[in-house]
Amino acid sequence: MNDDLDALLRDGLLQVPTDFAQRVMKRMPPQIQPLPRAQAHGPAHATQHRALPTAQRPAVWPRVRRLAARAGWAGAGLLGFVLGLDQLAAFVFGLWLAGAAL
Repeated sequence: MNDDLDALLRDGLLQVPTDFAQRVMKRMPPQIQPLPRAQAHGPAHATQHRALPTAQRPAVWPRVRRLAARAGWAGAGLLGFVLGLDQLAAFVFGLWLAGAAL
């Protein structure tokens, strides 16, 4: 089976044409091309985004997800700190009680 594959590869049937990249790039649809960078923030900036079709508007959801993740980490850290402080106080109070009972 490998001999058949090697023979096909040697025949030159899988040679890439020299202008392959140029032909592929000409067939690319224009909506895949990157949008020009937005200019300075201002009133024109807001109207520029309203004029764009939905597919070309800047993505807001990645920012919202990042913000929610950071808020979650901060909340979890605060909760962990409070619970850890509670456990630490219980441990110290337990040691104090055990020491006072001796």
